[in-house]
Amino acid sequence: MASLNLVPNAGLLAAQAGIFLANMVVIKKLMIDPYLKLKDKRQALTTGGQEEAEKILKDCELKGADLEAKITRAREDAKVLRQNSKADADTRQNQTLEAARKEAAEIVEKLRKELSENLRAEKEKIPQVVQKLSEDVYFASLR
Repeated sequence: MASLNLVPNAGLLAAQAGIFLANMVVIKKLMIDPYLKLKDKRQALTTGGQEEAEKILKDCELKGADLEAKITRAREDAKVLRQNSKADADTRQNQTLEAARKEAAEIVEKLRKELSENLRAEKEKIPQVVQKLSEDVYFASLR
């Protein structure tokens, strides 16, 4: 029977270690390093994209809040402007109405005076007309 040799062979062990290390260097250079670079690049793009997206989102929120403040200010300004315009329009309307009332009152008074004069003139003609009618009736009855 052959005896079992439990002593390691140093040459064989060194050759296997050399092959193992050579394979490790080749695998590291050809597979692990490119994979880690790709993984880091992908993570940077993904994480960087997420960070950029968060930054853009925060920027949008700030701009949105600023825009809302501007809109609110514009509404308030428009409200004040509308109130001022309405007050000016009401004032002008009242002035125009007052002027129209005065003008109408003057026209009515002028017409009233004119009618009074015409009425007085016609009343003065009544005795003459009555006299003429009386004469016409008298002469007509004589005929």
